[in-house]
Amino acid sequence: MKGVAAILIVFSHAHYYIPNLGVLKIFKPFGYIGVSLFFFCSGYGVMKKYSLDSRYMDGFLQKRFKGVYLPYIVTTVLWFVVNALLLHETYDLNTAATEVIQSVLLIKTSLPFAWYVLAVLVWYCIFFLTAKIIREPQTMLRCLIVLNVIWYIVGILTGVPSFYYNGTCCIIIGCAVAIKNKIKAPSKAALISSVVGLCFSIIALHFWGEVSSLMYKLTIAISSSLFILFMYIVGYDIRFHSKVTKYIGKYSYEIYLTQGIAYVISKEWTVNLKSGFWIVFLMSMVTFIYLERKIIEKLTKRSR
Repeated sequence: MKGVAAILIVFSHAHYYIPNLGVLKIFKPFGYIGVSLFFFCSGYGVMKKYSLDSRYMDGFLQKRFKGVYLPYIVTTVLWFVVNALLLHETYDLNTAATEVIQSVLLIKTSLPFAWYVLAVLVWYCIFFLTAKIIREPQTMLRCLIVLNVIWYIVGILTGVPSFYYNGTCCIIIGCAVAIKNKIKAPSKAALISSVVGLCFSIIALHFWGEVSSLMYKLTIAISSSLFILFMYIVGYDIRFHSKVTKYIGKYSYEIYLTQGIAYVISKEWTVNLKSGFWIVFLMSMVTFIYLERKIIEKLTKRSR
């Protein structure tokens, strides 16, 4: 699912950098679904491990920040280096200091598409505090549902950008699936219902999503949930054991973080070329993923 999420997100962001998308047009509205899959996997992972061993909460925040925040900081530094050296971006001291501070504190991320980092870190903190107060997973899940509803209401009332909460309901779905002891095989009716509902919600988003911001937010939440349901039902009978998808899934977070850098470099370097965009994109992404991993390895070794 992480591999699918990474592919959907990368291709959906192509419309910011490629004027003639061609067949990639079909991916444009699916970025939010990809992020929702990430949210689902995060909720499932932490709840599953917690339900199996309550000691999982020991050092939980340190591990989450190390796994989420540290790669973000390293990639952000690489982004500033790319802007200064390769793209010849000029900064005065005050502007540079402001951007660095805002990025480090996650007030305003300079790294393209990095808003997800703040959203998932906040939810890890919410999960941690809830687990400390309420030990029993079922009761904890009910509390998380209430908190997610409050999260939506506060986000809508305060005018926070909707991507911070559009797909967070999928964190709760992930938590709910994780604590199910016995899960029955889904029926064909469930599969048909999820497909029909998903198609209708995407159509509704396309034609009526702009009518009101509330309609847009609700439709995204519904379609994200239905897509996860569809993935679960299909995945119950169909298993994907491709080395490629496993590799993409393993580095899905790194792909998410570095895609913006790769897109900017590809657009800059292939502006006068009719082809080669995706070659430069892939080479750039692989290079920055490698650099990020190497830097983090050295930083973590020193901390030990």
